[in-house]
Amino acid sequence: MGVVTSLSGHIATVMLEETGLMPFFLVIVHPGNCRSRKRSGTPFRCALAQLEIAPSKDVFCVGDTEDDAAGALFCGVFFAWASFGYGIKPNFDRIVLQDFTQVLEL
Repeated sequence: MGVVTSLSGHIATVMLEETGLMPFFLVIVHPGNCRSRKRSGTPFRCALAQLEIAPSKDVFCVGDTEDDAAGALFCGVFFAWASFGYGIKPNFDRIVLQDFTQVLEL
């Protein structure tokens, strides 16, 4: 799995380490290693390339903003909205996750 974030790489790394999630993610794409905005889909393509995974509807992106949804869909992967995150529901008809445990069901 990989992380695509608008946070700095340092902050994202500390958050993953402190929550014990770091071992589950092989890739962290952030503004320091990919300058393109999420909406373009480029950060998602960068993460997939590093993971050696082709974009497809079998790949899930879990996000909480409209930019996450737009970028994932533009990249060609399926989007699931994390309603427990920061953003408001995107204008896309996709899976709605009510809590983090539902990510495991994808």
